[in-house]
Amino acid sequence: MGLAKAQTADSPQDTLVLFFLLTLDKAIEIALDENPTMKVAADEIALKKVA
Repeated sequence: MGLAKAQTADSPQDTLVLFFLLTLDKAIEIALDENPTMKVAADEIALKKVA
């Protein structure tokens, strides 16, 4: 008889698996999308295009 243990999405094993599933291109895309400086720059570009 074995024991089962529930894992949350925040467990180190899940994080490690998710890390290896990302490609370098996808990791860069996520980093740029989440970067506050890049968000502000994108907003400024959009405003200048409208003007």
